[in-house]
Amino acid sequence: MTRPQDAAHEQIRNIFEEAMAQGLKRDSVKGASDDEITRFAAEQRVTNVPAAIREVFRLIGARPGLWFDGTDFGVNSGIDAAVKSHLATRELVAVDDGIRDVAGMLVLSAHQGYVYQVIDGADLDSDDPPIWEIMDGALTRRWPSTSAWFSDMEPLVESLRRDLERYERNGWDLPRWSENILPRTAKSPPSQHPRERVRDIIERVFVAGLRRDSVVGASENEIDRFAVGQAVENVPAAVREVLLLIGSEPGFWFYPMSFGVHSVDGEVKSGLVTALREMPHDIRDPDGALVLSAYPGNTYYAIDGTDLLLDDPAVWEIGVAGKTRRVRKAWGSVTGWLDAMAPNIPRARRTLARTQEQGGQLPAWAECIEPQRQSG
Repeated sequence: MTRPQDAAHEQIRNIFEEAMAQGLKRDSVKGASDDEITRFAAEQRVTNVPAAIREVFRLIGARPGLWFDGTDFGVNSGIDAAVKSHLATRELVAVDDGIRDVAGMLVLSAHQGYVYQVIDGADLDSDDPPIWEIMDGALTRRWPSTSAWFSDMEPLVESLRRDLERYERNGWDLPRWSENILPRTAKSPPSQHPRERVRDIIERVFVAGLRRDSVVGASENEIDRFAVGQAVENVPAAVREVLLLIGSEPGFWFYPMSFGVHSVDGEVKSGLVTALREMPHDIRDPDGALVLSAYPGNTYYAIDGTDLLLDDPAVWEIGVAGKTRRVRKAWGSVTGWLDAMAPNIPRARRTLARTQEQGGQLPAWAECIEPQRQSG
């Protein structure tokens, strides 16, 4: 049986690793030792540190980086008995329905002397205790557990990355925190074995429940004609493998985009090239680009013409309509793009189940999904 303490530890580690997977640099944070955590608590005259809090501090307690940007947090924050006394005697005025042991509480963070996050001293024996937020002397929020609080504190890496892209487009000086985030393409570097990687990604979706007979691969001749239709001479190895496996009839892959040797043609390519002439961008050879998939007239996914001799080149996202107008190198490789575009079969099954429960008409792609096997 999983103990509550173990479940909280696992959830906290998963939240941390998700932030890393989104592109937070691992070396931008540093964990604290158990001795440092114990000293931090002792400076507030607290003898017990809940297991979940100790786990958080082991991950980010010495240097939290973007986790608590602009906020005092952790073993080097200077939060001590004096800070706690100031909070307890001058700030906290509404505790009757909230914190039961003010004198024994553990202060976790302090922001500009008026916002604090604390653990009630009465909850310090709990493995995964609730966290309170105090603002201007009032209790303003309560998280039911430390793991729920830690999840809410997770840096929104993708949102921050979009902010950085806006800075770059406008030629502004990058903010100091930019060095803590990996470039978007760093999350999806080229594979050393792109054909094998493509097969692995597609096989994973089949195993998840996509019907194998719902897709049809293209022939080498069809792929060559696909390239000629876009006026390019080379199809990268990773792209060729994708088309060989699902390029003739992609089924649920890329739905409802245009994709494959029969849907992406010279007309689609012409739409991209025309749009790029009216937009600022860093694509070096737009006329020689290879379009992989598209919502024609809206969004295109393409490879820069100068990269077509690479086996697993970067993929650009080009939005050409309304608020989506932007050009960015979104993936560092075709295999990274394919992985990001892979159909989410569990989510598709949930959508189908809700549609059936509500008596709605199933979408055409429903036949591409294997029925869910009933356990037992």
